[in-house]
Amino acid sequence: VSITYSKDGNLVAILTHQTTYIWSGGQQRVLLGYFKRSQESTDIEGVNEHLVWNNDSSQIVITTNAGFVFFYDIKISKKNLANFKFSMEHHYVKLNNFTNIIITFAFKTLIPRGGANCITSTETQLLIGTKLGYLVSVAWSGELGDVIDLNFIISNGSNFSRLSNKNDQPLIQSEFTCRSPVIQLEFVKKLNKLGIVFEDGSAAFIDFISSIELKGTQIEKFTQFRFSGWLLHGFWLIIGKVNDKKCTRISFNSKYHQIAIGLSNGKVEVFHLSNFQQLP
Repeated sequence: VSITYSKDGNLVAILTHQTTYIWSGGQQRVLLGYFKRSQESTDIEGVNEHLVWNNDSSQIVITTNAGFVFFYDIKISKKNLANFKFSMEHHYVKLNNFTNIIITFAFKTLIPRGGANCITSTETQLLIGTKLGYLVSVAWSGELGDVIDLNFIISNGSNFSRLSNKNDQPLIQSEFTCRSPVIQLEFVKKLNKLGIVFEDGSAAFIDFISSIELKGTQIEKFTQFRFSGWLLHGFWLIIGKVNDKKCTRISFNSKYHQIAIGLSNGKVEVFHLSNFQQLP
């Protein structure tokens, strides 16, 4: 289903519909531990879909196709799994640093507003996109935080005049409506921006801005929405129901402050974030 490295790259999680495997992240791949859900659990609460790590690799969170979120604790035992070397010098490999990983189920929760459909994370919280187009914040402790309507947040941004429909006519506010499931979230810490892709092919991004940064700026009057301590300001990139093109993936380049969207026709469009102008 997915392959996800820990934040420091020392561990890698391989997720299947029923089992989670933790491998070493170095050149010598060693299976350190695994956890398999019961058939009853997958029948009732859905199969595994997405996985994220916390910052210190002590926890993983998995979403299922039935909208549930499972929390697991990761513990490293002191018992070495391997402590050997090859006799031939040019095959010298020492593996005495690999230890056993114990994966323990902590708890689970069903996300409101249709259930979890995709997930990303920040240092302090999980950001979950739902099947009804909402964004939900959840603490790593499992405590449910804020819930916002993504359509409302993004449609109240200041970029109505920047987009046009398939007839090259400026979009009006009534056309900025998306009640589609969220299929991808990507949060970039360096930019404090969240990229969003909806199932209908729409794409957008949201600025996560502190009130101090906004004070005295033009954006301040547009930004009235608070979410987990941040002020939010959204922009549509593509509206699936009025554009011929459909977005399938979104990605950021934090060095050059660009955002790229992959389209269903195989093309890629790139925008510069500083002035939100599409690049040639």
